[in-house]
Amino acid sequence: MAASRPFAPIRGRRMRITRLDECGAPVVGPTSVRVSKGFVSVGLSPQYEDADAISVTNAAGEVEFNEQGDSTLTSMQAEIAFTRVDPDLISLITGNETVVDQAAVAVGFRMSGGVPILGGWALEVWSDLGGQACAGGRSYGYFLLPFLRGGKLGDFTVENGAASFSVTSSTREGSQWGVGPYDVVMGGTEQAPVAGPLLTEIAPQDHFHLQTTVVAPPAETAGLVPLAA
Repeated sequence: MAASRPFAPIRGRRMRITRLDECGAPVVGPTSVRVSKGFVSVGLSPQYEDADAISVTNAAGEVEFNEQGDSTLTSMQAEIAFTRVDPDLISLITGNETVVDQAAVAVGFRMSGGVPILGGWALEVWSDLGGQACAGGRSYGYFLLPFLRGGKLGDFTVENGAASFSVTSSTREGSQWGVGPYDVVMGGTEQAPVAGPLLTEIAPQDHFHLQTTVVAPPAETAGLVPLAA
């Protein structure tokens, strides 16, 4: 059996949000990607459905058998706390309308009643790793939630301090992320390594992916940028 390599993620470095269509496939277009370091935290919470236990007791009050059901992962809940208001990013996640100025620059967002137009989105996060040796190159933690849909804005307060905005969402099954449209891990051969996409495809029932990588996180973008075919 191959050796396991334990790691300790610390400090969030970057997050990348990619626009998906309703079926969970990345959307090729001019405003599909945002890379940002403007977040305080990304909270991840696995959600499980517990199966019913089956227990039978006989007439003497003795337990004949007691079979516990297996828990099933149903989704991964994500909560992102932002350091600033990013109108385009909030609109991409929640479906709320952006407010633009005379130069068509997004300067805010508007929340309206009714059901917003909810698209899908993928979330990637890079972290540092604790306890790294100086030799051998730098590694990072790489987190992927391949298919989220919509998002809810959390409570916020305008006060003598910074207003903190958060968004929560949950993953769903049926992702068409595949190996992804980005170079995030090292592929090729040991003699000729080359950065490339994931080595194995994200399956339709995969909610969460975590691994280490020596490929550095992407640079921050100025607003939404294109995703090429």
